[in-house]
Amino acid sequence: MLLKSIKSAKGSSFEIEEIEDFISQINLHRVASSSAEKVDIQTIIDSGNKNFVKLGFSIKSWLGSMPTLLNATGATNFIFEVHSPNPLTQSDIDNANNIKNFYDKFSYFNENQIELSFSHISKQNFYDNLILIDSQLPQILSYILEDHYSSKKANKISDLVARLTERNPLGFTNKYFYEKKIRDFLSVIALGMMPNTPWDGYNSVSGGHIVVSKRGDVITYFYVYFPKDFENYLFNRTKLERGSTTRHKFGQIYFDETNQIPYIKLNLQIRFF
Repeated sequence: MLLKSIKSAKGSSFEIEEIEDFISQINLHRVASSSAEKVDIQTIIDSGNKNFVKLGFSIKSWLGSMPTLLNATGATNFIFEVHSPNPLTQSDIDNANNIKNFYDKFSYFNENQIELSFSHISKQNFYDNLILIDSQLPQILSYILEDHYSSKKANKISDLVARLTERNPLGFTNKYFYEKKIRDFLSVIALGMMPNTPWDGYNSVSGGHIVVSKRGDVITYFYVYFPKDFENYLFNRTKLERGSTTRHKFGQIYFDETNQIPYIKLNLQIRFF
């Protein structure tokens, strides 16, 4: 009954009066974790011979719009320095900033020999969390971001990593390097790391993900028992998505007030597909 009500409801917020008594009987006062938490439900599982363990899971539902893995915020803005063979005039900047489509904007950059180089991340906390995974992860993500924003269709994580591996800008001899680092990053995001919160290197989502399909089927991806399968699920089912440029304040060339160097921000958001 609950599944039917959710699928037939209109809008992003609605009431289902028929389940209120049941919700009250099981003392469930909140049906979603806060934005600062990744654990949606804790379960007690018998791992064999009555060896009970408590595992935390994040729930991802396809009943509505596709769920996100990493939400766009100001903290997930990557900042690139803008380079030009000639000093940028205000007219150059206005022309670039007036182009709303990112593919067209990057085409304008190419036509005018304007290049970007990764500088830093908006929030030091997110940067610190990333280098706790790998010291070169911010640079690796910046290559993927620039490729995504300058392309018409390149958005799947697996495709973007394959393109990066082929270009190999960091000159690694191990062809699995980029993919492994991105798999580690996706797993850490899925298991508890938040961009705005200092991360201690441990996972709050100890169990994995519980996924609800559009039909209402429930599928459990166990990280704790099958880490490779969990990584495959994340790596092969996620894509980059562009959030609101006005809300998250990115996509425009601007001059830093302290050093008068031109920069542009590109935002990182990851959604399942």
